[in-house]
Parts: sequence; structure tokens; C-alpha cells
Amino acid sequence: MHALTTDRIRGHATRLGLTHLTETITALVERAETAQLGYLEFVDPPLAEAGGLRAARRARHAPTL
Repeated sequence: MHALTTDRIRGHATRLGLTHLTETITALVERAETAQLGYLEFVDPPLAEAGGLRAARRARHAPTL
């Protein structure tokens, strides 16, 4: 992946609070290229993972009754 595009994606991910994506974007792209994934198949896993991480964080910080 082009370095400028990677840097832009990392910047967007940081602003959106998708810190895990900033750390894994290169590996995700390599995996997608190897598996010849389409755009939707490429985007789905990191978004699902980000949602799972947020839900886990919310659960950890939820007040106990």
C-alpha cells in the first residue's frame, strides 16, 4: 500500500478513535491482497473488531449495581 495512503488512513482512524486499526492496517492490507478480498470483505472485519472492542470497553466501565 502506498505510504501516503497508509498515513492518511491512520490519521482518519486516530480521529475516529479506531486505534486498533492504526496498528493493524498494514497487516490487514497484506492479508486482503493475499486472499484477493473485495472492498466489502476488506472493510467488514476491522469494523466488526472495532465494534467489539468498544463494546468490551463499555462493559468494563459500566457501573455495577
